[in-house]
Amino acid sequence: MKDLEILEILKVLQSNKNLILEKVLGKGCNTKVILGKVCFHTDYSICGNIWNSLTFNHDLKTEYYRSWEYYSGNCGYPVSGKAVYESLENFWVGEQGQLRFSLIDHLVKCYSKQLGAM
Repeated sequence: MKDLEILEILKVLQSNKNLILEKVLGKGCNTKVILGKVCFHTDYSICGNIWNSLTFNHDLKTEYYRSWEYYSGNCGYPVSGKAVYESLENFWVGEQGQLRFSLIDHLVKCYSKQLGAM
């Protein structure tokens, strides 16, 4: 059931991509968007946004990161690596935002396949 809750949050982020990007581009950093039960915040990465919306502690399946075509090679920082992560003011603008939404799409496919939801 925990993986199902993670998948549901990922799907909310995925389906609200345009709204998130509109809010992010309009306001920049430190922006919060409430999407039903999911609270999206530009100051948080994918994991941070999922963690803040879950009812339990989580770990995303790192094998799913590793199968993503843009994987950085670092499962702690799967999008562009630790140095880029630490230098960002906003995780969701420009190329970094595109990569994060690409990873969300990939994670949705992986969790959906695992759970038989596709």
